[in-house]
Amino acid sequence: MLCAQKKCKHHHTRTVSFSASLDLPPKRIQFWNTAIRRRKGVKVSVNLWKRQKKKTKVEVPTRDITDKDLNVQLCLARRDYRAAKKQHEQHQDDTLDKKVWDRLRRAEQAWRLGMLARAINGKLDSLSVLRVEHNGVQCKTQAAIEGALFPINKAKVHSSEDTDFFQPPEKNFGLP
Repeated sequence: MLCAQKKCKHHHTRTVSFSASLDLPPKRIQFWNTAIRRRKGVKVSVNLWKRQKKKTKVEVPTRDITDKDLNVQLCLARRDYRAAKKQHEQHQDDTLDKKVWDRLRRAEQAWRLGMLARAINGKLDSLSVLRVEHNGVQCKTQAAIEGALFPINKAKVHSSEDTDFFQPPEKNFGLP
């Protein structure tokens, strides 16, 4: 499962609200990354190349561009994305239908509420023990926590020593 998850594409876009003006810059970043990979000799699907080029509306033939210019284009695309990202809330209503916009707004609001709920419930924190209350005293250091929990755990382990299965048999019941 972890191996398959590493191979999946992850688009971390929740911090930016969707709008048509913010749709193009990330696609341009992806296209220029693909162009650089293709120039380095990495196998890139021709159909993927055509799709990305069409979506980003790049009209310049990339075979005439040098490696340095490809990196400059990538830097420009990243700069455009950062500039558009700063004003993402102002561009939300620019081209979407009211019905589509309401659905997106509800989805983003549900996502934000879920993040708040996970933060409140502590699901985002680590699962390690940070403090223990024992006999009305807060134990916060590792040594104090171990000192408080060791006798309790030792008593749990040794609690079955006086049961019937741990006692020597009284009679052999005719068994050899």
